[in-house]
Amino acid sequence: MTSSPSASNTTTQGRGVNFTRRALLAAAGTAAIAVPAGSSASAVASSHGLAGTSTDEGRWQTLVLEKTLHHTTLMQAFGFDDVGKRIYALQLFDSAKGHMFVTQLDYEGNELSHMELYGFGHGGNIGVERDGATTYLWTETDSNPSSGYGRAITRFPYAAGATLTYGESDLVVHRPVPGSTSNQPYVDQENRRLIVRHRVSGTPRFAIFDLDAAIAGDFDPIHSIDQYVGEEGETFQGFCLHRDRVHQSTGSHYTDEDGSNPPSGGGNAYLATIDAATGDLVTRTKNVVAPDLYYREPEGMAILPGRSPRMVIGLASGPEGARKFSLFHRSFAAV
Repeated sequence: MTSSPSASNTTTQGRGVNFTRRALLAAAGTAAIAVPAGSSASAVASSHGLAGTSTDEGRWQTLVLEKTLHHTTLMQAFGFDDVGKRIYALQLFDSAKGHMFVTQLDYEGNELSHMELYGFGHGGNIGVERDGATTYLWTETDSNPSSGYGRAITRFPYAAGATLTYGESDLVVHRPVPGSTSNQPYVDQENRRLIVRHRVSGTPRFAIFDLDAAIAGDFDPIHSIDQYVGEEGETFQGFCLHRDRVHQSTGSHYTDEDGSNPPSGGGNAYLATIDAATGDLVTRTKNVVAPDLYYREPEGMAILPGRSPRMVIGLASGPEGARKFSLFHRSFAAV
């Protein structure tokens, strides 16, 4: 049962297949992310325990190729715990009610365990925070019955096999932007900041907070900016924050050749970077990584933290009822 939203910023409420690999050896787009001079992409990857396959002379490397999550639906978002060497991915199993699975995977994309989240939202983004031996996840919650998107955010420790339900006891619910809709969090682990994408009167915006203050329920924004929306009709598919830059992924899945997004056109996916303080566009480039994936839909992006942070993008593939996900990574120079 869903509790009524609180007027305060922070409330405590209840817990409650058809694919060719030519793409991996051929095209991989240039992006707003550059390999540092004198740095070996494979050597940097090794610092994370990754065994990436080079795509396009090392600019992008394959982290996970066409693996499955706990359910058969699309991956919506993902994030990393680089201390525990784990990936956490969100997917819907009832979009109307905002019911989701969280799948925990190793760095090879093998499922280790899962959680069930009821009444949480669409799963458009996820934040991962490591605190000592505990991994905390940040997600949207309080699913709006009219849209399926979350009207609040929450933070909870990952617990294999557990079920959480919005509106039951012990689930801490935050409303960092009261009255907003479509809340989606992400954690910049290196710089201990929380960013929340949300909508105010239909306008998509980003608000950035100090992570430790947010954990304590203090949501005084460091920055509050409009989201760069791209071209007309561009579909938003995920974002991440690193230092003073917000990175965005957009695009839709392939249609057939007679449709609006045929495979022969290489897709309509883009990567953009905006200034976290001003919202100004820094760079925007077409994402042409793995163009031969069947269905190919951008789904999520995240920073893989560590000594040499990596930008990671997600792509969904496979037929309906048997969706798969792939992750591709590359180094970048944060400015």
